[in-house]
Amino acid sequence: MGDGIIPPLKFDEALAERVTAAGDAIANTLGSSGPLRTPRALDLRRTEPPALGGMPAKQRGRQHRRRYAIVLLDSDGRVTDQQLFSQLGWSPGMRVDIGVGDGHEIVVRRDEDGDWALTARNMLLVPAPLRRWCGYESREPVLMVAVPSMAAVVLHNLETLDQALPDPRRIVERMRPPGTPPGIDPSMAVDPAVDPDDGELPSGPGSQVSKAVQDAAGSGDGRG
Repeated sequence: MGDGIIPPLKFDEALAERVTAAGDAIANTLGSSGPLRTPRALDLRRTEPPALGGMPAKQRGRQHRRRYAIVLLDSDGRVTDQQLFSQLGWSPGMRVDIGVGDGHEIVVRRDEDGDWALTARNMLLVPAPLRRWCGYESREPVLMVAVPSMAAVVLHNLETLDQALPDPRRIVERMRPPGTPPGIDPSMAVDPAVDPDDGELPSGPGSQVSKAVQDAAGSGDGRG
């Protein structure tokens, strides 16, 4: 620009040559099949998962679709569990028959000639006289058990769980550290943090028994 307002820019010839040479080198490198163009080889080897260690001898049985649910009878006596109902193939408007079991359970079975039907929201309405006769109150949680082979469900009160499950107090009393074999009294377990050669006895449950054994072994009175 020769208008005298902005002076013309002057470049050092050596600098211009270096910039031009660098640009040519980059272009040649990108356009060639040199080392930079070599495709990367992906390492598809997978890292080994951590070892799980020893597993309990008794494992859970084969997993199956859930057939149990704790549901709530609403104020109108309606109850539902869409996952269980889908296993049974139940749909809104389907006809059902409602009866009772020997233990005052409520039994509901699919029946095309049944006197009751599922609601539009796919809910089961248990008649009030039947609820009262079986001792169920409004907004009471109940145990629902699906019987897919018979297209039926059974409603139990939660007291049924108290009779079927192991005594929880006994489970808590027999709590043991992970890895301890079952059947060993937790109070007799040896504390691994205590060195048996340091002459110190652990305190807590089982310490009196351990002390009695040690005294008998080291009394030296010659009695068998």
